[in-house]
Amino acid sequence: MAFPNHFANDKLLRIVSDHWEKFKELYPSYGNNYYDRVVESVLKCSDPSFGFSQYMCLSCGEDSKVAAFSCKSKFCLRCGRVNGEKFSNSIKDRLHPDVAYRHLTLTIPEQLRRVFYENRMDDKFFSRFFESGWKCVQDFVSEALGHPVECGSLAVLHLVGRNGEYNPHLHVLVMGGGINRATGEWETLDEFPYEILHMSWQRMLLSMIVDLDGEGQYKDLVRSEEHTSELQSPCNLVCRLLLE
Repeated sequence: MAFPNHFANDKLLRIVSDHWEKFKELYPSYGNNYYDRVVESVLKCSDPSFGFSQYMCLSCGEDSKVAAFSCKSKFCLRCGRVNGEKFSNSIKDRLHPDVAYRHLTLTIPEQLRRVFYENRMDDKFFSRFFESGWKCVQDFVSEALGHPVECGSLAVLHLVGRNGEYNPHLHVLVMGGGINRATGEWETLDEFPYEILHMSWQRMLLSMIVDLDGEGQYKDLVRSEEHTSELQSPCNLVCRLLLE
């Protein structure tokens, strides 16, 4: 059975296929077997030549349909979208219907992107990034309500911005309130004070950089960001609060 080139009309796959080797020459850190396997699986995605299921009409035996196997990689636009939809549905099942939620975008200033890029292969670094976002939410809600509370949240890491540039940030879905640690009762946070949110995120993010900077190579950078007001984002570190 002969099949047409499955990505003849797919511009993205053609770009990846034609320029992957050149890309690895420009960015040697991607020249390993892991990324080669990912790219190879994406290029084979939905290509019947690499496997398919065929369905036939049991009545006439003539009509048939070929369903090529997918790669199921998150790097693949087709399969990644399916994964995203499944993830969104799983989040819906975990939300409390009687609680209001808000969407926080916790970003980093441009000056710190170099730090994140230099540590992009360190899973410990990004684990601490998630932890900093979690601590920021707890600290912020507690300060806003005036006493310690525990607030639930869900965080997702994005490594690029809308323009495709490297820009790590966290999307955090936050409960509109928390449980008072002293009384065990739920308390609603009706208003989100931006100033407290900004300062809390700045404190947690810079503390993370300092804690992980064992050799002190980022000390001057952190010090400058604590005091300068000329960041691309304000010194409080840009933190957009979006109501969903």
